[in-house]
Amino acid sequence: MSEIKYSTYQEKLFDWITNGKGNAVVEAIAGSGKSFSITHALKFIPEKKRIMFLAFNKSTVNELQDKIKQSNVTIRTSHSLGYLMLRTHFKYQTVIPGLEVDEYKYRTYFKKNFSELCEGIEFTSTCERDEFKDTILTLIDICRVYLCETSDDIAKIADKYGYMITNDHVKIIKHLIEWGKENLDFVDFTDMICLPNYFNLILNSLKYDWVLLDECQDQNIAMQQLFQRCLKKDGRFVAVGDRKQAIMCFSGADNEAFEKILKIPNTSKLDLSINYRCPQVVLPLAKRFVPQFQLRENAPDGKITFDTKIKDIKPNSMVICRNTAPLVELYLKLIQRNIKCYIKGIDIGSNLLDIIERINTPYISLDMKKDGLIPILYKNLLEAREKLMVKRGLDVYDATSDRSIIQQMEIINTIKALSNDINNTFELIQRIKKIFLAKQDENGICLITAHKAKGLEHEHVYLLCPSLVPSGLAKKDWEIEAEQNLLYVIYTRTKNEFSTICEKDFPPPQGSRDINETVTHLMVISGCLKQIYNKEVEYDEPSEPTKIFKLPLKKVNMEPEDKSIGQQTRQSAVVETIDKRVKNFEKIMLNKTIDECYDIFNDLGITNDIRVTQYDDINCPITADLKSDRINVHLNGGRVVSVEGFY
Repeated sequence: MSEIKYSTYQEKLFDWITNGKGNAVVEAIAGSGKSFSITHALKFIPEKKRIMFLAFNKSTVNELQDKIKQSNVTIRTSHSLGYLMLRTHFKYQTVIPGLEVDEYKYRTYFKKNFSELCEGIEFTSTCERDEFKDTILTLIDICRVYLCETSDDIAKIADKYGYMITNDHVKIIKHLIEWGKENLDFVDFTDMICLPNYFNLILNSLKYDWVLLDECQDQNIAMQQLFQRCLKKDGRFVAVGDRKQAIMCFSGADNEAFEKILKIPNTSKLDLSINYRCPQVVLPLAKRFVPQFQLRENAPDGKITFDTKIKDIKPNSMVICRNTAPLVELYLKLIQRNIKCYIKGIDIGSNLLDIIERINTPYISLDMKKDGLIPILYKNLLEAREKLMVKRGLDVYDATSDRSIIQQMEIINTIKALSNDINNTFELIQRIKKIFLAKQDENGICLITAHKAKGLEHEHVYLLCPSLVPSGLAKKDWEIEAEQNLLYVIYTRTKNEFSTICEKDFPPPQGSRDINETVTHLMVISGCLKQIYNKEVEYDEPSEPTKIFKLPLKKVNMEPEDKSIGQQTRQSAVVETIDKRVKNFEKIMLNKTIDECYDIFNDLGITNDIRVTQYDDINCPITADLKSDRINVHLNGGRVVSVEGFY
């Protein structure tokens, strides 16, 4: 067996471990063999030293455990380490909490106690209420990884990520953070890394002589503090990463993580600057982002081609795209041609199912000619954009480029791509489960987003919809920087050939390339929505009802002394409206689902004689008592189309 020949960069790293002092941050360019280097570095650490190797995800842990057999090395993720710290600490407490893992810990508590937590908050629509919930549930995760505690902390993070919040948001997020610290029978994955920091846990049994930290550029604030808690007083660490591959900031990673770790006292910088993956043709592309980028000796020439046709994509290759929607559309095209392919990323499917379940309509309405899933999603997006313009004083371009609006656009485009050639949301749900959630046969063409492609490589790599990256919709400095980094990640995945796919053959979704295109697209959509929701809706009375039954309201405490100020204000306003003219009440109820009707009735305190005359699953009138009056609320297609009053 021939002796391993190390590069000069690797030899410097190993010499520093043996003869140096303090800590090191190793800047490892894409494809530089950082896993090889860091595993071989273990050989230069004495066996009597305790070593903690912190990998970025579970799959990497599994790979390393197969390679590293040294008894003095423990391999974990940061989440696994934090969870162990919690269990170890509370094992010696008088009252031992369960600490069972529940990823829905905060979501369940928030939704179960929503009425109490939101007491006094007035929502003008179901859409506004849902948006409020989503903002809270997103920020509670991001704020915890940033270890927020004060109102100012929360406000700064919300501003960084482009969320428009009020004092009500801040109050609830602070409450949830404190509640999470006190209720430890269950913990979610964010608790695992934030609670040891909130509790200032330092455990002698979890102190190490060396900590090796992988992917340091994507560490969030909680992770950065967590690994330092595990170092002995004279312990040393090696953090390996590439600042030009910092692309996870959108999910809470600290865009300054690399620099912050480098600034820890007694920390020096080393390099791994030779790429062992890419061909010669990639070198000028990579040097645009990383000037010190070098290639191994005898790297193949490789090949770059442009405007490749879909039919010419090679079998068992990798197709990368900035956005999800084009990948879904390409998947369906390839399947129709009996070409084997698969999409990586089950979390995409789970998020889409949550959205479809929440909207709860049987119709898709891809052609935007009647009410349905796509019009409702666009309607919610335009309402959210209008709110940004009013409350933050933004013009239509700035509001449209807001991160939350862009995310909604991407969701809509993905659902539109999935909805091609199907008729209802039941079929859509089945398609999503088949594509994203079923066990995949990972043979054929791999379709993957650029964010998920980091760390992977392939002989033949194609870039789908190249005009989408870097995104023309990024506006904050950290977003623009992350988009440039994303392009660098894409270029450095190939081992041989890199190709762009022709946009004439496969154009990006409408309104996804730049802000002007998006604004124009939404202007057209706004006109379609006016045609759907502002025209007179005709209600065809079914011939005979199949059944009549009493339908109870959701359980809401509506005793007068327990009513919130918000409920009282809304109730008196709506009741006054009904007393004046039932038609005005119709405006409140129009297009609402049955569940949304119940919510309004609950706000009004109606608890008697609510009846539904059901003709089928989506067409029925509701009759309810309101003071001395009675109202009939008629639903067609699953939504309210008219309201009648009886005096």
